[in-house]
Amino acid sequence: MYRYHVLCLLVIASLTACSRPDPLPEPIRQLRVMEVGAIAGLQNAQLPGRARSADQVDLAFDVSGTLVERPVDIGTMVAEGDLIARLDPRDFQAQVRAAEADARNAQRNFARGNELLADKFISEAEYDRLEARVDITEATQDVARKALSDSVIYAPFGGIIANIFVENFQSVPAKKVVARLLGVKVVEMVVNVSEQHIANLPFIELIEVEFDAYPGVRLPATIVEVGTEATSTTRTFPVTLSMQQDSERKVLAGMAGIAYFSIALPETEQTSYIIPPSALLGNAQSNESKVWVVGSDSTVTTRSVKVGRISDGGIEILEGLSTGDTIATAGVHVLSEGQQVKPVVVGG
Repeated sequence: MYRYHVLCLLVIASLTACSRPDPLPEPIRQLRVMEVGAIAGLQNAQLPGRARSADQVDLAFDVSGTLVERPVDIGTMVAEGDLIARLDPRDFQAQVRAAEADARNAQRNFARGNELLADKFISEAEYDRLEARVDITEATQDVARKALSDSVIYAPFGGIIANIFVENFQSVPAKKVVARLLGVKVVEMVVNVSEQHIANLPFIELIEVEFDAYPGVRLPATIVEVGTEATSTTRTFPVTLSMQQDSERKVLAGMAGIAYFSIALPETEQTSYIIPPSALLGNAQSNESKVWVVGSDSTVTTRSVKVGRISDGGIEILEGLSTGDTIATAGVHVLSEGQQVKPVVVGG
């Protein structure tokens, strides 16, 4: 009986050693996708952003010294040319007087040198030295005068003092920021526009911005700058909007808001779609272009498309796609027919 049990155990162990585990299922890869039909998606889009001043500057002295006057505080409204800060001028004034005295002395020596050279009492080399001394002292005088001028900071434009970084009677090194000045006449806001929308910016009819602090008040805005490179993570382009301040409700830097876009596409644009170049799969031999379409079951299949114009915003597709189709926008060269994927919409 004992031998029987031992034999059974040996057989079981042998069978276990010979059996192989089932292969692990292939992991489902994430796939970046976009929904076709977004060409008209900017017609009534709402994009969030935050306000910033169109004019802002960090004010600093170009020279070192002791701060003796700073008539502004955080929140102070200033006009162009108003005094922001002043260093103790005594050292700078003394340097100017010394430089001016050296310059006058050099001029007098040079004038005497003219007379002595005419009578052959000095050499040409000595005369050249006197002339060079004039140039050197005049340059030193200019530097001293500039240092005195740089010991005072005036507002380069009208605005509001957003921050103060030094106090009166504090020793201030050169280039240390003393105050931050924000302009108040023009406000900017940066919104992130997806790569499939960027080509539609020329067709915008109206942009309005509404800030959370002033519900119901919309400020007309215009585009002043469009980023030329998409972010690597969201594939969006920064678009800077500019608007004039409301006369009664001041928008402050950092306020959150929503930009409302309205565009009118030409008829030729309404019948086509714009896709990013990374979504296109080309075949050089057959001169055929394809895209990967993601089905409702999250599997991919290729579809032939007819390509139109190519622009900075993407590639125009004239035929082969319909509004609502979901296509791959990355990794198109490593996909296989019928492959299961996990669609991820990025930057939509």
